[in-house]
Amino acid sequence: MSELYFKTTQMRISLPLLKQNINIIKKEIEPKILLGVVKANATGHDILSISNILIDEGINRLAVTTVEEGVFLREKGIDVPILVLGSALPNQAKEIVNYNLTTTISAEALLSEVSKLAVQTNKTVSVHLKLDTGLHRYGILPEDIIAFCEEWYYAPNIKWEGIYSHFSNADIADWYTTDEQFNTFNHVVNELSALGFTFQIKHIGGTAVVFRKKYHLDMVRVGIGLFGYPPIDDENFKKLKPVLTIASQIVQIKNISKGTPIGYGGNYITSRDEKIALIPLGHSNGYKRGYAKEGYALVNGKKAKIVGAISLDQALLNVTDIEDVSVGDEVVVLGYQGDQHLSANELANWIDSSSDEVLGSWSDRLLRVIVDQ
Repeated sequence: MSELYFKTTQMRISLPLLKQNINIIKKEIEPKILLGVVKANATGHDILSISNILIDEGINRLAVTTVEEGVFLREKGIDVPILVLGSALPNQAKEIVNYNLTTTISAEALLSEVSKLAVQTNKTVSVHLKLDTGLHRYGILPEDIIAFCEEWYYAPNIKWEGIYSHFSNADIADWYTTDEQFNTFNHVVNELSALGFTFQIKHIGGTAVVFRKKYHLDMVRVGIGLFGYPPIDDENFKKLKPVLTIASQIVQIKNISKGTPIGYGGNYITSRDEKIALIPLGHSNGYKRGYAKEGYALVNGKKAKIVGAISLDQALLNVTDIEDVSVGDEVVVLGYQGDQHLSANELANWIDSSSDEVLGSWSDRLLRVIVDQ
């Protein structure tokens, strides 16, 4: 709700950099299909605005995790095919059918309910069959999938548009395991085809395989790479640029004497007379407590160390050695300030995590703004 947005902090998404990333990725994947993955609020970047931009740039298929995300996009006027990657519950079949969502099928209960409702409403519903090749989350195991298809492939009013799987180790560049899973997928697809169980779209790879055409098949699912954060360290990915900057403001500055504990628990004690700035951004907004251990923000193009414990709605910065700091000055906690860039990868390193956790954790209280720079 807009009335809850912070006026002191904005998430700025660079439209030129986003378009640049899209074009680079499209050129690598064409003529195959690029599936724009906008799950988890487009990895924190705003699901609706990103979806509209992707469509404007010629990406005509989207993917979400939940039925609720798909329904939200439909109600906002998005009419391209939307694949629900997460396994929905049978009691969500009504929304899947009514909103023309393409759902993942990993079990018979959901398929049975979707088929029944599709018959009742005289609709044909597209679905994608999920094969578990080793990640062991959603999906049917290879040894069970033929029996599943023999029982359910001819369910009425169901169009088996796709079949897919998900690599477990591509994001860590383990290509041996990735090849094993790729071979398993292709073997199962060929077995199914020989029995008459065919699928128009076969897909298995995500952002990690954008520059590895071997794994492209008919479609590649790309999410975090669109936002400039590839999951692996590969020279090709350096062409992509992060699009997000999160900028807050200093709301108070205090001169604190040497030897003074500050913040909850007094874990930080000033080592000299220090100038401490307060920003209205805390872990309720996605500015994680763990960042305080090693982290900093950018103030006037300089690094300002986070000091004390990051609280629910505030954080403290040491700006003692930064000149001309005033209340109202911009503080960048992620992204670009002048010629400096604070990467989500760096924030992730502070908490031994990943860039997608960092990017996907920001609260809806923070206003997302598309900027033309």
